[in-house]
Amino acid sequence: MTAGYSFDNLSPAVPDSVFAYSEYSDGITVYLSWAEPNDEDFQYFSLFREGELINYVTENTYSDEPISSNNEIIYHVTATDFHGNESDASESITVQLTVEMHTGLMHTAANLKSFYVQPVEASIATLFSPLTLNGQL
Repeated sequence: MTAGYSFDNLSPAVPDSVFAYSEYSDGITVYLSWAEPNDEDFQYFSLFREGELINYVTENTYSDEPISSNNEIIYHVTATDFHGNESDASESITVQLTVEMHTGLMHTAANLKSFYVQPVEASIATLFSPLTLNGQL
């Protein structure tokens, strides 16, 4: 009698429920998350930015600090099992890297570097006086 063996050539499930958002604090940080793996032989996720592999992770979350001149960036994730089988790519998710500020004082597309306030009333001038430099706002 000949002994047999089982060969696993089945790819893990495609990562789903991919979610991302970005925040700005001393640079842009993108926070990504996706559903936890459900394959018993899951080993790691591969994370891709703009189609290029950026990291391998075992958790279903990741934070990235991309350096890009683009206004948006695209990510996708794959899963790999202990036998080296890689899933198809998750749905791509596009993340906006531009920062917009919405207030009643300025247009939503205003450049924050050139934004300034010209107080009209004395009470408003008092409020902004700590922000002045050489008597100018």
